[in-house]
Amino acid sequence: LATTLKAAYDKQQQAKGKTCWKSLHCLPLQTWLETAYETALLTGVAKHALLSESQELMIWQSIIEKSDEILFKNRQTAQLAASTYRLLKRWQIPLDTTDLQTTDDSRVFIEWAKQFESICQKRAATSFANITYDNLVFTEKSIQLYAFIEITPDIQSLIDASRLDNIDITLSQTTLPARSKTALAFDTIQDELDAMLDWAVEAYHQHPDEIIACIIPNLSLYRDEIENKLYRHFDIDQQITGKLPFNVSSGTTLSETPIIYSALKALSLRSYQIPLDAIRHVLLSPFFADFQTQLADNEKLYQEIADKLFDHCSLSTLCQFTKRHHSDALSDRFQSLEKIDTKGLKKPSDWARCFSEILVTLGWPGDRAQNSAEFQAISQWQHLLDDFATLNFVAPPLSFQGAITHLQQLAATRLFQAQSIGPRIFVLGLLEASGLCFDRSWLFNTDHITWPTPANPNPFIPIALQRLHNMPHATPAREYDFCNTLSHQLQNSASHFTVSFSHHVDEQVRLCSPLFSHIPITQCDNTAPKVLTPKLKLKTRLDDIPPSVLKHETIRGGAALLKDQASCAFRAFANWRLHTKPQAKHDIGIDAKTRGIITHHILESIWQQLQSH
Repeated sequence: LATTLKAAYDKQQQAKGKTCWKSLHCLPLQTWLETAYETALLTGVAKHALLSESQELMIWQSIIEKSDEILFKNRQTAQLAASTYRLLKRWQIPLDTTDLQTTDDSRVFIEWAKQFESICQKRAATSFANITYDNLVFTEKSIQLYAFIEITPDIQSLIDASRLDNIDITLSQTTLPARSKTALAFDTIQDELDAMLDWAVEAYHQHPDEIIACIIPNLSLYRDEIENKLYRHFDIDQQITGKLPFNVSSGTTLSETPIIYSALKALSLRSYQIPLDAIRHVLLSPFFADFQTQLADNEKLYQEIADKLFDHCSLSTLCQFTKRHHSDALSDRFQSLEKIDTKGLKKPSDWARCFSEILVTLGWPGDRAQNSAEFQAISQWQHLLDDFATLNFVAPPLSFQGAITHLQQLAATRLFQAQSIGPRIFVLGLLEASGLCFDRSWLFNTDHITWPTPANPNPFIPIALQRLHNMPHATPAREYDFCNTLSHQLQNSASHFTVSFSHHVDEQVRLCSPLFSHIPITQCDNTAPKVLTPKLKLKTRLDDIPPSVLKHETIRGGAALLKDQASCAFRAFANWRLHTKPQAKHDIGIDAKTRGIITHHILESIWQQLQSH
């Protein structure tokens, strides 16, 4: 939202004929408050260091791991505990509130929260949730809060205190009353999704100056399908991520980004036992040195390793295999890798330097030029290592494996969204679309069960207390009011507004959301011609002549070669010229071949002793 507002402001200044102007100071709420707190630290108003989200989560996780409670997902529990603590602070509910101690879960949480505050006090640190007006310094005298769906109690207290200090804080909201409103009903969710994408593409071509939005609750469920279809329609290689006609938000986690996934896999090469999957990834991934020139040799090397080993090996064994294959450059890299010290306990910052050294030794991120998304992911990786290094402040020294685990957890919780230049089709989640203005928007999947969203109370806070303070997700009535406010905001953010739902979802019959009952419903079928069809450019080429046999090439094979040639010429070429073999399949436990060999050895040993039936 802040980026969009800045761009709109710059466009407005250009329309006025200006060649230079003072940039708009526009920040997300959390960034603005963090900036004000940093100013307070510099001026001596605030005394405690501000913890990052990663540092906070590390403290919560260490507390939960040491508790007497038996939990199987400490990381997820730590995330829930941290969000619960922030929620209580936002609603200004003290931890010693009597009504907060009425359930077993809430009492356990209070004990954790007290330990969290004690650790923060010992380290002279504070959580973002504990920031109040008294430890903030604002350099602005006039502040606008834009497009807030609701004002939480802590923000209301900040507004009241600011006004007492003659700081003018106002609330603003841009409204763009829709000239047309349409409600569409479909048979299935797939029909609805296809129709929305067809509509977006058609509007893109018919209205070249308009901004189009597809607004989707639970966008992560449909993101990959939507992105693939848009790439296919516009006939764009999915490796191209810079200047695109569309932008799909709700990005994947950083750990799922291919180039970062490869980096995390590579770090395990310094583990005591290296999984075969990690070896395969380093040998066959394009994100490591000499991929283009050594791929064929690396495939043969991996095949030999996979045939002779079960599911893991040591780095020294890997070096021996590499030497036998005469892969000098690769062998040198693995030998250099062996010299990197990964023993003992070290600070997170020391491990961050070690991780970088491992990746440089392996030639990550590769020899080829990175595309825009990969370049941005590498930049995020550096920020991730910097963030990991700051855990020195809250974490004890870690082992190598423990450090990798924490780094993987950080990467798995950090969203990555590659930026694109000048898109006109925006695919957004509900809260991402809040406050933005479009020429045309389509709100997807708004049946009576999905919208308003079902209540989902916080498990660490007694339900009675959540209802008393009207906390988020506490009651159906609360969800209805919130979704109603958001619905009105979305309807007033586009000149042409469309809302849709499906009658049949998960073998249930659905109706239109009551929040849009004022819009007449049009029943749609899926017989209309599809606009969103792949623009495939197919070329036909006859390739029936294999390369000539080279002078130094010797083709071996008897009846089997003739049999393959008679059955399938390509199979003969693949087997006897290219020497291809299927990759060995490795299952948990002993495979049939190994089990048979062991059985034969056992029977042989028994026979040598018995020598008789």
